[in-house]
Amino acid sequence: MKKVFFILLLSAVISLLSGCLFIKEIDYHAIAKDLNEKNMTSIMRAKNGHSEYHQDAYVITSSPAEKNQIKKETDEIYFEGIYNTAINSAAGKAVKSFDVSIEKGNEEKQIKEESSKEFKVRYANNQYVNQETNKTLNLQFMLDKLQGIEKVKPKHYEYGLDEPPSLAYNLNEQEFNKIINDDLKIDYDKFKGALISIRLQEDKPKRLFITDISVSVEWQKKNKKGQWIDYFYDNTVDLN
Repeated sequence: MKKVFFILLLSAVISLLSGCLFIKEIDYHAIAKDLNEKNMTSIMRAKNGHSEYHQDAYVITSSPAEKNQIKKETDEIYFEGIYNTAINSAAGKAVKSFDVSIEKGNEEKQIKEESSKEFKVRYANNQYVNQETNKTLNLQFMLDKLQGIEKVKPKHYEYGLDEPPSLAYNLNEQEFNKIINDDLKIDYDKFKGALISIRLQEDKPKRLFITDISVSVEWQKKNKKGQWIDYFYDNTVDLN
């Protein structure tokens, strides 16, 4: 009985310490090199030149309202489709949504919610285009727009047995403008922060591959009344 108890206790201690004792460093250089060189076949693990992916991008705008309230507007677009690495284009479907809520203290009340019908989208020449209206969508495909990332050391590039491998690049303002904002073209008065998060998975030959990349940015801008408006942007590409 004592032997069994000792074994169980030892197993519990090992499981608690595994995240601390068995730490592995991620060789992020190969991932960063693929992103810098726009190696889409490797990045998207394309089969026969094609790869399925999902993309979700949204902007949350927070502005002062009456009676110490905060008005929050969320403008979002969701896309899913198939990417062709031979011609760097994609085809799929998208849905747009928009909602407004009022926040006071810990309470939040939604006052508007609307969503479009699903529509066909084509991605080519660095633009997503609504094929039904022929209008360009306010959406950026970020996987081929991270040039310069190989010169930045990730804030986080270690993982233990109890967590999946991931990279986190916490960019300063100069890095943000050089690596991301040359494409996003965000007009801001105050830069608050930018983060590139990359989740990875280990393949059988022990090569790491990307499962999703998220680009998030926070900034502030003054309106005509001189009030500070907060913005939060997130763009996530999920690879199947």
